[in-house]
Amino acid sequence: MASTALEAVQDWLLRFPHRPINHSLPPSLILYLVPPLPSRQTTAICLTLVALIAMRLYFILPGPVSDDFLRRAASKSPSVGGTKKEGDQQAERKVRVGLFLGSGGHTTELLQLLRALPPGRYAERLYLYSSGDNFSLQKAREFERTLVPRSSDDTPPLHTLEVPRARRVHQSFLSTPLSLLYSLAFCIDHIVRRPLVDAHITRRAQWRQRRARQGWNDDGARCPFADLVLMNGPGTCVPIVVSIYLLKFLGLPSPKLIYIESFARVKSLSLTAKLVRPLVDRFVVQWPEAAGPLGGRTVYNKWLI
Repeated sequence: MASTALEAVQDWLLRFPHRPINHSLPPSLILYLVPPLPSRQTTAICLTLVALIAMRLYFILPGPVSDDFLRRAASKSPSVGGTKKEGDQQAERKVRVGLFLGSGGHTTELLQLLRALPPGRYAERLYLYSSGDNFSLQKAREFERTLVPRSSDDTPPLHTLEVPRARRVHQSFLSTPLSLLYSLAFCIDHIVRRPLVDAHITRRAQWRQRRARQGWNDDGARCPFADLVLMNGPGTCVPIVVSIYLLKFLGLPSPKLIYIESFARVKSLSLTAKLVRPLVDRFVVQWPEAAGPLGGRTVYNKWLI
């Protein structure tokens, strides 16, 4: 009897693919399995949101900058054509700079570039480094010690932020999206949310004391995280750039982004450079063959290190 039942099941399975689906399954079950189409109102709302997001991204993405525009901007800068008072005000303003140390040669190159900046004006420095990168942390400490007079025994303050790696060395591509999302969430929390909350608390305290203080300076137009971010790779700087673009998307003050391609990239750009090139305000190469056609936001100033 068991063999008869098995033969019946096999016969039904053989005939099932040749039968129409409405003969094999009841119509009510078919209607339940097929998802309903969205209504016209829902479709219109979704299309409107997509259009608004696309328009916002179009306006915040840095567009191509002509060489004539750069020359006109340089001629109008206070250091060239401005008044002495304007030049003094610009020179007195301290710039808060964030530096992403990418470990190894990336860290060495970026610290060499940092030595060319006036330490008095770029006095507020925040070093960002990947998790577990003790080499970059030690190099940042050594650099800060070089700025302290030898006669002084004081330990210079070191402001750092350890960022989770977007992708570890030899990490599987299957687990990379998870680590990338974790790194992005960390950057949004420490670059966007926490600085905004701290700035709001500080501004409330200044607002309460403004009548008792003379010459109170409203610093609300500046980004609470940094005024400028310098990067030269590798991939962990991508979540940093994306989190900063969240500030731009929300219309909040955001730092300028400058990416300097590594000296080792002679003929072609790195993958990180290709990803961040459309997003940064200045893209600097040290070999003209690496970036292809120059101009606009792509700058070639020969060797920088």
